[in-house]
Amino acid sequence: MTTGRRYRVIFAILWTLLFLFLFWLTIASAKIFVFTKKAENLINHITPYEQIGNGKPDILVLGDSIAFGTGSSSPDSTIAGFIGQRLPQAKITNKSKNGTKTKTLLNRLETDIDRYYDVIIIIVGANDIMHPEVNLSHSRQNLSEIYKFSSTKA
Repeated sequence: MTTGRRYRVIFAILWTLLFLFLFWLTIASAKIFVFTKKAENLINHITPYEQIGNGKPDILVLGDSIAFGTGSSSPDSTIAGFIGQRLPQAKITNKSKNGTKTKTLLNRLETDIDRYYDVIIIIVGANDIMHPEVNLSHSRQNLSEIYKFSSTKA
């Protein structure tokens, strides 16, 4: 085999490998896009667990996606759902929202806690930890203020 032919073979092999890599990359990107769209669809169609009961105790659940129940197989398998199963007479109101950070919840408190409740369950802080731009000392201060305000309403 001549040197020129060797270079053409190597060149053809490299182009084939590049084409296969780009083809694989296109398919992988499409799969990621489809997965992301399915996840968005699941998040947008989930509703937080709530329960009417007879009102005793009257429970409010506030917080982030963990309190909301995102990722659960059903509303019954969320934290509020587990409480509802154990206290079928309880009234459970869930005002949790996906993506809530301590600052967001602090700003929503007066609106979300609009009356007295027997129990207020607050699950928040994971989004503060997951986002490096959030100052965790501010998060601690926010949690302290959330506790102070909510303790006057339960």
